[in-house]
Amino acid sequence: MNLYSQVKFEIAELNVSNIKPNLHDKIYNEEETEGPYVHIKCAYFNESNSDILLYPSKSKINILFNYRGADYLVDVVAMPFTDNDSLLIRSKEKIEFKLGTHILLGTPLWKENKTDYTMTLLEVLPTIRVHYKDPHSNLFSSKIERVNIL
Repeated sequence: MNLYSQVKFEIAELNVSNIKPNLHDKIYNEEETEGPYVHIKCAYFNESNSDILLYPSKSKINILFNYRGADYLVDVVAMPFTDNDSLLIRSKEKIEFKLGTHILLGTPLWKENKTDYTMTLLEVLPTIRVHYKDPHSNLFSSKIERVNIL
């Protein structure tokens, strides 16, 4: 089933923290050494006149972004959304789910003991997209509604 014209899939809110990790504090916080953290709220709108069935437990969700011409893909798990075997979205209904990750960890953009990711994130943030794929759906988020720097 081709869902592309029947749904709207967006990043409703993108919160970014840990842009400037405090690595000189006497209290060691492991989370701060892993670089910037993004927390994303996705919104899925069924704009069709019929119901749509998603299969979150069989899905793969990725965050995609680009930095200076190189494409990056980060695997994420959107718990508890992916605990659902199936999810019925009625006509004109909206669902939301959340996911989060240290977006640069595991990429060459993350550097141990780096204290400021501001310039990197200025290039990365506008390019962020979420990719949702299950046996019957293959969707990419179309836009970012709101970004908050925490």
